[in-house]
Amino acid sequence: MNSSKYKNEKQIIFTRYSESEKCILDVHNKTDYKIFVYDRGKEKLNLPVSDRIIHIYDENNGREDGGYLRHIIDNYNNYSGIVVFSQADYGNHSWTKLDGDIDKWLNELNETSYKSYVINKLSCDKDGNPHHFGLPLETVWKKIFDKDPPENYSFFPCSIFSTSWSTIRDYPIDFYKKIYDLTSIKNNSIINNHQGLQIPWCLERFWEYIFKKNKYDLSHLVQLPAQNVLGPIQDDEALFLYSIIRGMRLKTVLEVGFGDGYSAKNFLKAVDGNGLVISIEIGNIYKIQENHIPICKDASLIERKDLPIDKLDFIFFDCHNYDAQMILFNRLKDFDIITDDTILALHDTNTWPKNYRYGYDTDQGWVHQPAERKMVNYFCDIGYSPFCLHTRPEVHNEDFPFRHGVTVMKKFKTLSI
Repeated sequence: MNSSKYKNEKQIIFTRYSESEKCILDVHNKTDYKIFVYDRGKEKLNLPVSDRIIHIYDENNGREDGGYLRHIIDNYNNYSGIVVFSQADYGNHSWTKLDGDIDKWLNELNETSYKSYVINKLSCDKDGNPHHFGLPLETVWKKIFDKDPPENYSFFPCSIFSTSWSTIRDYPIDFYKKIYDLTSIKNNSIINNHQGLQIPWCLERFWEYIFKKNKYDLSHLVQLPAQNVLGPIQDDEALFLYSIIRGMRLKTVLEVGFGDGYSAKNFLKAVDGNGLVISIEIGNIYKIQENHIPICKDASLIERKDLPIDKLDFIFFDCHNYDAQMILFNRLKDFDIITDDTILALHDTNTWPKNYRYGYDTDQGWVHQPAERKMVNYFCDIGYSPFCLHTRPEVHNEDFPFRHGVTVMKKFKTLSI
């Protein structure tokens, strides 16, 4: 089930000046993409009547970037899913991959932050050399971004690429309005005389910097090196869980215990817009982004109708109430949401080298949250195999005082030989 407020559909955006309808018809006949044509030309296109073709007459304010940005601004809060941006005659660019196999390229496309359909990647210096000397790259960059420009730009020419609406919304709508204003011929004095007319070639070099995410976005892990936080997961623990979810391509995550949302943000980064994270919290809770479902409810009272999923890939226990979490676990088993493939993760399963707030001493150190440790023992008894991200007491000092600890568990299946 999709709880998103956005309409999910695959789109391709064509900007057209004098090109024929050939490529537009090719996409219409070979794919199920919704087609938006931003038309700045005087010659009429011969397009079929179709609910998959939206023909929009656009002001001729430059090159393809104006149509791209207008579509983003006008539909910023409307859609989710894939969106492809292309000039209307992609086959006229000898470097593109789209011509001839358009159905193969588009129908096999998965949601991604940025993907170019140009074969060869180029690079240039801050003045556009060697391909386009005199580009005001540094000037335009500083008007768009709040970070220093690179010394050299790596880019795909032709401005034919795909991204996703979730990636687009990583920036506020005013970011795109600012760029759109720069592209307008009426406003090209912003850059100084003729340089304004060169902004499309600057953006050709900037699209990847706007939309492409790092392979691993860990910018949310912001704790100090000591990670001496009481309550949320520590950054090392978050990185460990992130690597499991990303490495195994897990899509559905349920956490029990939301706190300040630190672990939920980590799980959302790990599924990277392609999955769903559900948080259960009896107290204050809020929605972080479109693929996050907050549930304000006692974990022991969760019903089947509360969960818009068929199967659960990963469950994170962190509310420190043994009875409530075990009731939830057994209910999810009865609902067939937890299967033998579901990974269980439990927080606060390590001991501290000394007492920091509410622990009690044992032969293994200071236990600070007994509920999840008790659950680990139970799950081992019913056939789960554990791996504990725990530390030895001697590794701790003032620079690294404690490790809360995470235990990951899964039913083991004998490996076929």
